[in-house]
Amino acid sequence: MDNQLIVELRDVVIEQSGISVLRNINFNLAQAESVYLIGKSGSGKSSLLKALYGEAIVTEGQARVFEYDLRKLKRTKVPDLRRKMGMVFQDFQLFKHWTVANNLSFVLTATDWRDKTLIKQRVEEVLTEVGLIKYFNQKVFQLSGGEQQRLAIARSILNRPALIIADEPTGNLDPDTSDEILYLLNKVSRDHKTAVIFATHDYRIIDKFPARVFRCSEHTVAEVE
Repeated sequence: MDNQLIVELRDVVIEQSGISVLRNINFNLAQAESVYLIGKSGSGKSSLLKALYGEAIVTEGQARVFEYDLRKLKRTKVPDLRRKMGMVFQDFQLFKHWTVANNLSFVLTATDWRDKTLIKQRVEEVLTEVGLIKYFNQKVFQLSGGEQQRLAIARSILNRPALIIADEPTGNLDPDTSDEILYLLNKVSRDHKTAVIFATHDYRIIDKFPARVFRCSEHTVAEVE
């Protein structure tokens, strides 16, 4: 497989709960590249993403993410795989009654950061990058939806991942706020040479930041020419 590719799937079949949900998948992603994953709700976008971070099962074909063979991936190695990724979801998945800073320091502590000074420094760095430093001690539930998604992006880049998986990250946001989040993800990708897979059903977004597009439909995934 090509060493410049951080994701490479060939003739892959993905199962969830013992049911084949996607078949004959051919998909690749290079270092620092961004791609869109489009399709209707229920078309399999989330299943493909779950396979990449070790939650859905690859039963056939060749499947590599970084140096990990998904066909042979042991459950004990899934946390190691996920540490190379940042993940952003539609529903934010934040601790709403914690402060902004605590949401981030918790992740660093959980990923083996021990020095409290370095933890605080890293939290301040990412909050500055996403424009939330003034909310350092604010409770998350006091933030707007767009601000919460910015915090989710901050969380995703804490450990400087090589890949960000964004699963419908603008699905609950209005168009203007969606654009802000899109600009931010593109800036993060550009500044840190981070690859991004952006799953969306908002085709308007694709016109603003053109990139390769893969469509989920009829239980498979194909690149849109």
